[in-house]
Amino acid sequence: MDTTPGSISAELGSDLWQSIAHAIPDRLLLVDREGKIVYANRARAGGSASGLLGRNALDYVPPGSRVELEESLRQIFEGGAARSREQRVIYADGAEAWYATHTGPVMVGDQVVAAVIVARDITDIKRAQFALAESEARYRTLVEYAPEAIVMFDVDSCNFVEVNENACTLFGLTRDELLAANPFTMNPALQPDGRRSDEVAWEHIAAALAGEVPCFEWLYRRSDGAEIYCEIRLVQMPSLERRLIRGSVTDVTQHHKLEQQIRQWQRMDALGQLAGGIAHDFNNVLTTILASADLLTTDLKEEEPRADAQAIVTAARHGAALVSQLLTFARRQTTVVSEALDMNDVAREMATITRRLLGPDITLILELKSAEALARVDRSNAEQVVMNLLMNARDAITGSGSIYLTVAANRGGSRYTLLRVRDTGSGMTPEVQQRMFEPFFTTKGGKGTGLGLSTVYGIVTQAGGTLDVKTAVGVGTTIDVLLPGE
Repeated sequence: MDTTPGSISAELGSDLWQSIAHAIPDRLLLVDREGKIVYANRARAGGSASGLLGRNALDYVPPGSRVELEESLRQIFEGGAARSREQRVIYADGAEAWYATHTGPVMVGDQVVAAVIVARDITDIKRAQFALAESEARYRTLVEYAPEAIVMFDVDSCNFVEVNENACTLFGLTRDELLAANPFTMNPALQPDGRRSDEVAWEHIAAALAGEVPCFEWLYRRSDGAEIYCEIRLVQMPSLERRLIRGSVTDVTQHHKLEQQIRQWQRMDALGQLAGGIAHDFNNVLTTILASADLLTTDLKEEEPRADAQAIVTAARHGAALVSQLLTFARRQTTVVSEALDMNDVAREMATITRRLLGPDITLILELKSAEALARVDRSNAEQVVMNLLMNARDAITGSGSIYLTVAANRGGSRYTLLRVRDTGSGMTPEVQQRMFEPFFTTKGGKGTGLGLSTVYGIVTQAGGTLDVKTAVGVGTTIDVLLPGE
């Protein structure tokens, strides 16, 4: 059979099919086995259909697509089925277009005389798809590499539908675990202000759905039980099918802790000012007491009254030492220590004094682990530390119990001396332990001032030492004081 362009057109005969072809809005091409164009119903804007005749359709496709298109034509001419595909086309002037093509055989009798290509221009659709894909990729990049945690929340299904890597790190879960989790189970029952977490959360979500951009602090609970303070900003995302809320979550736990430390420093500053005022007034009282006691000591001849007067002098001088300490603390000055002090001597003396204050049901056990335990700390300061710790241990015991006062030199080979007070009392909750060194904080109601442990903290830190507390409810408390040694 003759398959030249002229013979193919002749075989297709009348003008009827050409009239139909011209009426079709899509581009229609007839090509031979090699891909040469033997008929075109229209050309792109600015061109002519006749100018396409005799040219090869393969010349208009990118090199990477030619082999596949050649194979497709071969199979069609050998009786294969019609094929549909999206094809990128490059014109001679470099312009590009996209077409949705349908290629099938043109039969005359039982022979394939040509292949017909029906091509619909989808350039605008493909550009929109590419723009959408680029926008989505850009958005995903911004989300994934954002410095904060990003989550997308479906309001109606109550679950996360998208999370970034920072969100997984923040909550301590893998991506799959976080997407499968119920966000409301990650909250404690109550927020720090005492309100129920679920009620407050829905209030903020409702505000976001109403077009607002709520920004608030929130307390979350990680998968390992740790609580983290976050700053959250919510905004509703556009969606035709779902109500989506995007949450930007920033971990402000360290900032929150810093604020707590600042508040504690402010309380300590208030304590210092109070201590300074009390010390000045108390010093005036002690001056009168010392002067009167010295006169009594000189005038009294009988041994017993003279001894009582001498006891008043000794107590007043101890009080004067405490005044000096309070003034030092109030001025934030470090006490200058000329020589190291043996903490064994301090422990023995304070044990003798405090045994009478502990009561008959509490046993004080003194454990001196080394012959000498030197520490660079002022003696009156050391005595006050031991006294306050022992009294605090006493108050923690209901009924009978024991207090262990331990002194050891060079704990663990370090240059620190250990002073340990351990009791068999009620222990502390984590909340109480967190605040135990705050000035004016007390669990004793009206019986305590809340200054004992805060004073211990101030003395130890000013001396260059550290404090370590181990406690559990119902078990008791152990407080280790490490003071710089020789």
